[in-house]
Amino acid sequence: MVALTLLQSIFIGLPRLFTLTVASALFLENYSVQNLPYIYLVSSLFVPLVGFIHLFFEKKWAFFKVKIRTLLVLCLISFFFIIILWSLPNQKWTSFALFIWFDIEYVLTHMVFWSVANRLFTVRQNKRLFGLIGTGEILTAIIGGFLMPYLVQFMGISNLLFLSLGGLVLAFFNLNLIERSFEPKVQLSEPQNNIEKNQSFIYFLKNKYFMLIFSIMTYLAYCNYFFVDNIFYYEVNKYYHNSEQLAVFMGQFLAVVGITNFLFRAFLSGRWMMRFSWLGNMLTLPFILGINILLIIIISYFFKETILLFWLVILIKLFERILLGSIAYPSYYILYKPLPPTIQSRVQTFAEAIIGPIGGILVGLLLTFLNKFLELNSVGLSVVLFVFLLGYCFLVFITNQEHQKLLAT
Repeated sequence: MVALTLLQSIFIGLPRLFTLTVASALFLENYSVQNLPYIYLVSSLFVPLVGFIHLFFEKKWAFFKVKIRTLLVLCLISFFFIIILWSLPNQKWTSFALFIWFDIEYVLTHMVFWSVANRLFTVRQNKRLFGLIGTGEILTAIIGGFLMPYLVQFMGISNLLFLSLGGLVLAFFNLNLIERSFEPKVQLSEPQNNIEKNQSFIYFLKNKYFMLIFSIMTYLAYCNYFFVDNIFYYEVNKYYHNSEQLAVFMGQFLAVVGITNFLFRAFLSGRWMMRFSWLGNMLTLPFILGINILLIIIISYFFKETILLFWLVILIKLFERILLGSIAYPSYYILYKPLPPTIQSRVQTFAEAIIGPIGGILVGLLLTFLNKFLELNSVGLSVVLFVFLLGYCFLVFITNQEHQKLLAT
């Protein structure tokens, strides 16, 4: 079970690495970094539409059938983008559309992978194994990232999408194997719970515990991600300008992230999560990012233009990538374990593909205002993010109280 799930993580890592590399490189070559909030806005509008479609088919089809067919659709759309980039080279709008597609692809692959993993393992196994099974994606980032200069030279930027498509195809066939091997076991091991099984949207919105889950997801996947992403690309765009340079830098950066992430997950994340409570694990991310933001504010006060600011921003992105995948997300998914398996997947879809993106629209509007009207730089955006970190800590404390109450019932 662990081996196949780890293999799935490796396959999912291919589109995450190569679609992101192609999309970010082409976008920043054609548009200024101040236009990034438009990507966040449009993608946040499309993801809820995809989420409603996903929820509709979750009512009609069995759990594994929905996830398998989701991967099939991702394969087809990935192939469509390859055709578009071949047919319409040097079109600015294609880079804009591809970056939007990356966000949609990321949400759906993330949702498919972790919802399946959440079904396959128990709560205790989650804390011990979730950091480990996520290392497959990291291995992909390490190898692909270090090979990026050679792949760009040999294949070109746009053709890297073939590697994304290959990963999705392999993930599709591997999930079919997981279904045939383990679906009977999953069905037999589903625990029962006395939580109401009403699955209407109104019920989701009226349930306090669900709303806390939605809020946590909105912060992690949209508020935190959009701000750190915007700050990161703001600094990167100062030093790298054409698509080849950007692609090579992104590949090498993601490889460094992958190595650090792999070492952390292999030797520390499992012990870390077992050592600390859910509350301690969820506060790790804001604590580390908060320290880095304070350093950015202090450095920028004494030095207006310095390469040290660039490296501090790189460090924030590095910590965000490591802690989000190895500590924050595995801890977040533990919130679903007290729920009946009959509604776990629907609540997750509602959180990650509907409520979260709606929050992403608001964050995108805020970033548009901060970028276009206030013209904040990376330091100014970091200050705003620090305020959000404080609010997130308060949200985590409330969620922890509700989670403990639910576990006690």
